[in-house]
Amino acid sequence: MVVNEKLSDLLKKAKLSDHAITSIAYLKRFNEDYKTVRYEFINLDNILANPGSASNLMLKKGDELIISSKTSFADANGVKVEGAVRNPVTFSLGSAQNMKVTDAIFLSGGLRDDAIEDFAYIFRNSTVDTKTVEYIAVNLKEALKNPGSAANVTLSPKDRIVFYSKNNYTDESFVKVAGAVRNPGEFLYNTSLQLKDVLLLAGGFRREAALDRIDVYRLYFEENKATRVLAANLRVDENFNIKSGSDQFNLEPFDQIFVRSAPEFELQRNVFLTGEVRYPGTYALMSDNTKLSTIIKEAGGTTDEAFLKGATLQRGKDNVGFVIIDLEKAIKNPKSFENIILQEGDEIFIPKINNIVSITGATKAYEIYPEKITGQGKIQVPYNSGKSAKYYIDEYAGGLSKEADKITVVDASGKVTKAKQFLFFKKYPKVGPGAEIKVGYKVQKEEKLKDGDTEDVKWGDVLANSIAQATAILSLILLIQNVN
Repeated sequence: MVVNEKLSDLLKKAKLSDHAITSIAYLKRFNEDYKTVRYEFINLDNILANPGSASNLMLKKGDELIISSKTSFADANGVKVEGAVRNPVTFSLGSAQNMKVTDAIFLSGGLRDDAIEDFAYIFRNSTVDTKTVEYIAVNLKEALKNPGSAANVTLSPKDRIVFYSKNNYTDESFVKVAGAVRNPGEFLYNTSLQLKDVLLLAGGFRREAALDRIDVYRLYFEENKATRVLAANLRVDENFNIKSGSDQFNLEPFDQIFVRSAPEFELQRNVFLTGEVRYPGTYALMSDNTKLSTIIKEAGGTTDEAFLKGATLQRGKDNVGFVIIDLEKAIKNPKSFENIILQEGDEIFIPKINNIVSITGATKAYEIYPEKITGQGKIQVPYNSGKSAKYYIDEYAGGLSKEADKITVVDASGKVTKAKQFLFFKKYPKVGPGAEIKVGYKVQKEEKLKDGDTEDVKWGDVLANSIAQATAILSLILLIQNVN
């Protein structure tokens, strides 16, 4: 060795091959007692590029510079380093002679923080039975403390050395937080975790949280005994500090924390009122049982043009949809069942007065009116107070057609009324402003023929034939009586 020789001088003499890994090597150097060694990472690229850098160390007696080859990592006889090291790797024993456990640790970047430093295991092919392996326990603590001891086992070709993580021998434990917090969930347990930490990690309280009611449920178990659940009730301030219970309350694994909501807490519940009221807009329900007439009153009442019979209510909650109401009855008699209790999101619409009545269906309107009137599928006629559906059909639609069947009236609110039959008399429903009179069509019945075809039944012909047959039979009976 030449005095004052540096690593760069040694590299020039060594003449690195094309396969040399220059980004990382390591220097094995004896300590001052010349019994123990230490390892230092060396970046050869930095030294070659800048020989004046501090990383270009001065060589000492006994130094050994180990440079791995790119091809050595594919060596079938190499040693595998696995587990809790920073860079698990397979390397060739040709890169250094008499490589030991601590050398393998250094080459793989050192142990991770979670590594168990008490033991490791070498898995070595058995020389006695090739179908099994030999398990060699390594006293890792002693090997690290005293690399020159027998504990620092020398590695052999095809060895696999495994360093274990503390996590492999620890069951994960969680604490759970739920209820009136912004981000409920589970958090990995640690003795450093306090109730305040959990509440902060969960995003803090929602506005409805009851700070005087936080329930903690704890799993209590002893060896060979059935588990039990214990409960604790805590109060905290707005800064998440405990006010009652125990100031030294410590969490334990599997604790479940529930932040309760304040009793009967809820935000404003709004309904929407449009149309013919004095002050249309959004209104808050002031109580749990706010009714239809109350909201109309709060809106200043209806205008002179309001058509109460045509008022509609649409309920979005639970996808209910349109609710048929009689706003006129609800206002006149607030105690009536028509004065329904409102729910959040209800939309009430009160239209202007509608003095038009619509007629659709099986009437003779299509025979007496031009297509420009009937082309829309209905005819529109003026409202006449107190008149029935039959009046409108006869007066404006030319009466019922031959195909006419049931008559129904749909008022402006959506309520349906049908014509009623009593013996030979039929009572037709009254028609209000904005209503629609619907005349249904008879269902055409079909008669099956022998060959499977069908044809329409001519009921007039059937009736005529039946009468003719009855007359013939009656005449025959009278003839027989006269003969006798």
